Amino acid sequence: MIVKKIKSLIKNNFEGKESYCLKMMINKVFVTKLIGAGGCMIQEIANCSKGASIKILSNTRMEKDSFISDIIVSIAGGFASIQDATCIIIEQIECFKKGGPVIFNF
Repeated sequence: MIVKKIKSLIKNNFEGKESYCLKMMINKVFVTKLIGAGGCMIQEIANCSKGASIKILSNTRMEKDSFISDIIVSIAGGFASIQDATCIIIEQIECFKKGGPVIFNF
């Protein structure tokens, strides 16, 4: 249900543009899992989403502050690639929340 709502929001706000950037706030606990060892998981998500550019926008000094719990993740590219990357990221976060294993069969 969450994925369907996000697909609808992306389509309504970005359809018709060639290239754009979507920014998401993700809890820093999940960002480290999303990146994976040596960036392997984030690279796999980018590849599976047909070339979306995924960047973690963080400030190491700010990350050390305990009151900052969310980090901005930027996803850039075409409509389909951003939609795919966003859905994969949300699916992975839901999997992490439930303590499930990392899924590489996107």
